[in-house]
Amino acid sequence: MIKLIALDLDGTLAIDNHQVSTLTREALDKLHQDGVEVVIATGRRYRTTRYVIKNLGFEVFAVCNGGALVKAPDQTTVYRESFSIIPILEIARELKLTLFAQRDAHQYGGADFIIDSVPTWNEITSRHIDINQDWCEDRDLIESNNEFMVAGCFGHERELKVLADQIVNNHGNGYNTIIVPHLESNWFYCEISLGHIDKWYGLQKILSKLDLSPENVCAVGDQLNDMAMVTAAGGFVFGAMTFLVPRLFEVRMLGVSTDIAVTGALAAVVYALSLIHISEPTRPERIGGGGLRGRKKKGGGG
Repeated sequence: MIKLIALDLDGTLAIDNHQVSTLTREALDKLHQDGVEVVIATGRRYRTTRYVIKNLGFEVFAVCNGGALVKAPDQTTVYRESFSIIPILEIARELKLTLFAQRDAHQYGGADFIIDSVPTWNEITSRHIDINQDWCEDRDLIESNNEFMVAGCFGHERELKVLADQIVNNHGNGYNTIIVPHLESNWFYCEISLGHIDKWYGLQKILSKLDLSPENVCAVGDQLNDMAMVTAAGGFVFGAMTFLVPRLFEVRMLGVSTDIAVTGALAAVVYALSLIHISEPTRPERIGGGGLRGRKKKGGGG
């Protein structure tokens, strides 16, 4: 029985301007009213995740920063894991890349992320700072403490690959990196986290709190950083294959039509609702594939 549905945000649940489509919102509200726990699982920081939660219309658990931060519906912190970024900072500076690091500003106040003030910023870093100037601050990161949960930097793909390779060479499996294209430019972004951190790691903190098991979870995502949760969950939907899921069910559901399952989120909603409303459900084989984007390294790839 599906008791929790975990949804990636960008490319899955959220559409333009942090909105949630009307059909998706109505279907998720139906799940919520039926007692299914709706969880957002994202690489975003909590502040921008809150924009989507507000548009969703009800409070939910949120796994943020790729799994390093977990917030409850009452906005309290369920779990947070931070680390020293100094080893990564030294490599980034050698490559003349600008590192920025994210922190739990919701809990501690101050800036969401800190930009290293020492290197010369490239074009995309400067643009990112201009857009987020209300929530960032620049300072010499060598003086920072263990307050950061995720680090990252913008650059050309080839230089970010060098960064990821050097992190692996110097630190083995201590860190994960994932390199993805910046959707609004020709630049790329490299995200760096502790080696054991991923969205599934954060979701397990919620499962433990709610006394649920992986078989109770339907997870939805479309990026490489979703793979851990979509493959560990009892039911999952991934990438471009999501549109096939409704075709696996010959069901009728009050108030919800399989015809509306045209996005990853809605496909997962149909999946979960079918298991809730069918008296003797037959679970289909898992589906994977599609939607892969980015380059991921373990121990330098997350």
